[in-house]
Amino acid sequence: MTKRANHRIPDSLSHPFGEAIILLIDWKGGTEEPVVTFDGKLVPIGVLFNLVAERKFSDRLPASLLQLLLTYAGKEPKRRDQLAELRLLPIYEIAARCLQKWLDEKSRSD
Repeated sequence: MTKRANHRIPDSLSHPFGEAIILLIDWKGGTEEPVVTFDGKLVPIGVLFNLVAERKFSDRLPASLLQLLLTYAGKEPKRRDQLAELRLLPIYEIAARCLQKWLDEKSRSD
């Protein structure tokens, strides 16, 4: 297993990441992936999830975001593995990996 970087996610990324989570939860699925403003540009939410996962941010999610993700994951039995993972290690990297999977599921549920 790769050692996680011990650095914090910058506010310039954490704020759009939180917005992207809400957009994913509200999105009904299909072809048009929601977009969020990051670094002055509109980017698909998947780009943000990939960026956070790749940079392996190890700081804990804020309690409100974690609760939002746990509630969302708990609504579908197929998300049980991600729910357990988030409970065990509630950090940005793990959240981003879960979100990538959920985004992929929604993209295919047309």
